Amino acid sequence: MQQLEQELKFDVPRSWALPDLSGVLPGVQAAPLPALRLVTTYFDTADLRLAHHGVTLRHRHVMAEPGKPRGRARQKEEWTVKLPASAGAGLARTEVTWPARRSRPRAPGAGAGTTGPVEGAAAPARPRLPAVPKAAANLVRDVCLGLPLRPVARLEADRQRLQLRASDGRPLAEVDYDSVAGYRLVGHRRSTHFREVEVELAPGSSAEVLQAAAARLQAAGAAPSGRASKLLEVLGPEASSWQPARPGPGSAQPGASVAAVLPAQVGACLEELLAHGPAIRLARPDPEHVHRARVAVRRTLSLLGPANRSGADEQLARLRHELSWLAQRLGRARDADVRAELLRASCDELPPADADGARALLERARGDQRRARAQLLAALRSQRYLALLRSLEDFSPATAPGPAEAPAVALGAVVQRNWRSLSRAVGHSGDQATDDALHRARVRAKHLRYTLELLAGKRAHRAAAAATRLQDVLGQLHDAALAEAWLREAAAAAPSRAGLAVAAGQLIARSRASQSELRAAWPSAWSRLRKAVSKL
Repeated sequence: MQQLEQELKFDVPRSWALPDLSGVLPGVQAAPLPALRLVTTYFDTADLRLAHHGVTLRHRHVMAEPGKPRGRARQKEEWTVKLPASAGAGLARTEVTWPARRSRPRAPGAGAGTTGPVEGAAAPARPRLPAVPKAAANLVRDVCLGLPLRPVARLEADRQRLQLRASDGRPLAEVDYDSVAGYRLVGHRRSTHFREVEVELAPGSSAEVLQAAAARLQAAGAAPSGRASKLLEVLGPEASSWQPARPGPGSAQPGASVAAVLPAQVGACLEELLAHGPAIRLARPDPEHVHRARVAVRRTLSLLGPANRSGADEQLARLRHELSWLAQRLGRARDADVRAELLRASCDELPPADADGARALLERARGDQRRARAQLLAALRSQRYLALLRSLEDFSPATAPGPAEAPAVALGAVVQRNWRSLSRAVGHSGDQATDDALHRARVRAKHLRYTLELLAGKRAHRAAAAATRLQDVLGQLHDAALAEAWLREAAAAAPSRAGLAVAAGQLIARSRASQSELRAAWPSAWSRLRKAVSKL
């Protein structure tokens, strides 16, 4: 099961009690839910790679009504992977859950009417746990770089619960008050105890409920949590303080060598792939994750060529070859995503009489989308991809050129080279430029943008923004031209389906009108870029 988790967390003192949350918004009522006893074991690599990247993998044993005799308590076990929030997703995290076969861990005091974990107690004996489900292990494989998973922490919590309900009985949110004992199981063993309150939105509920409940809790003495998660609180600073190295945008001087900035870019590429790879594998993925991974790969490729102009560095040549392989598969999936979305938006504007033909076209586009995604997933599951990730992590270019190599190339020289290449491409295009010629200009504008974005200074920033604008206009033109070609092929492939052909004809007309507007717009974008570059 895949869902989006949205919650707020609060720290509370030991003597704190849940306030009455009825009426936090008009008509909202708070209803008590049965108390729970939670025994949660977190899995990770020995060096805590999942924790470092904000990913959690856990096995949870839930025992309802823990004060009852053990045989009468309702029990549930499940495995969960939580992925970090996407850019712009705010408090949301993606959560994927699988049911687990009952392993019957024996928690201290479970079924004996305890009121909470005993503070200061030693870590209990580790229960026998089932193996990590293959689906869960595959979802986090990239982040682990294929290293084995093992239990790293165990949390025991007694949970008091309230459900916030609308006047019609619809659930709006759940409020959980946890008394937690945590035990670190790897490295330096440690235990910790704390209390925490969580407010989690029900699916489809408004964030207004979350904020209203938060205000009531804070008025009662709760404070926004200072911990990133319960797990990081237990693992300690070793896990929570780690930050991946990323290149600072606009931090390099023109005289800096490409070799000097390349390691940070390769590291950033790895971090982007690890951040978006698991989300790409989800059953309901956000296409933005494919786009972000593709951009990271292309940024790195734009530096690998200049860094190895002589071709003498086998490590750089091999890395460029493997990243190009991945870029092709990401590109096919991204193109299919863009085409399907363009068609969906265009088909919505067609007359009702063309609905059947529009549906047939959309289904064909979605079929292409599924096939491109299947090819990408096959690549991500391969040992070749795992080896590429390891190569990115182990990347350590030579600090000085060998005797057979050319002197180190300065970043400013690469910017000028990319600018000359783009200028030639635009100059050869002319007023009647072909789609292929403008696409080549777009690719060169993208290379120029990536190198400009590494340079420090406002002028470089303005030039990078102008290059982005030109790239966007030419990219939209390229997408529209590809969509027209795809529509013509679709109509030719189904000559007996008149409705499909009629819908395709209307969409082709719309595409050509869009292309005409974009062709009229790109010279202006080019002029602004030329002016910005002249001031560098």
